Amino acid sequence: MTPQFESLTSKLVPLLRRAIPSDALTSLLATFSALFKYIMIPSDDFDVVQRVWTSFREALLKCSPEVRQATAEVWGVLVRKVKLPTRTKLVTLLVSDLNGVEDLIPWVIVDACKVSPT
Repeated sequence: MTPQFESLTSKLVPLLRRAIPSDALTSLLATFSALFKYIMIPSDDFDVVQRVWTSFREALLKCSPEVRQATAEVWGVLVRKVKLPTRTKLVTLLVSDLNGVEDLIPWVIVDACKVSPT
């Protein structure tokens, strides 16, 4: 995994707490999606996933339910796309670390279970 990945996410995650316009939030979440898709999923490094989740969780404690739900979509895709051993660890991490973000996890699971129409 690129060394800049965690540095970049640590700078972007605090933006979730800000009152930003919806189009800026959409762009921010698209940025996270791209980072996860092209860097975190292929690396399959659970230690990094765990550290990134910890920083997200701290930020999401101070976010509105709408921002948490939108962010859950990004994490749901991550849960769906990572390889099985990492997926199991990630789901275990998410459900064991609910304090303050209980409303987020059901949305993550819903998004993780989505399938694309063929």
